[in-house]
Amino acid sequence: MDAELLQGFIEEAVSYLPEINEGIMAYSEDSAQSAKLAHARSQLQTVKGAASMIGLTEVGALCQELEKEIEQILAEAQSLTQPKTSDLFQK
Repeated sequence: MDAELLQGFIEEAVSYLPEINEGIMAYSEDSAQSAKLAHARSQLQTVKGAASMIGLTEVGALCQELEKEIEQILAEAQSLTQPKTSDLFQK
């Protein structure tokens, strides 16, 4: 692997880590912060794509696992806030 390419990836990935961490921490402290968690997920997607492009499959796989966990958390949070169909017709 080209050392310059690897260095570029490392710099890019490291630049996303604070936002990823912030999104996860914000949501863990307040579940109303789902937008920040969703932003963390999109940052992970970026890192995953960059890792895959340069052949860092383990890094890409790790990002994908974390991304799936966040997607599941967001899906569960959304289902908790969505009104039940039966509730829509009780007025």
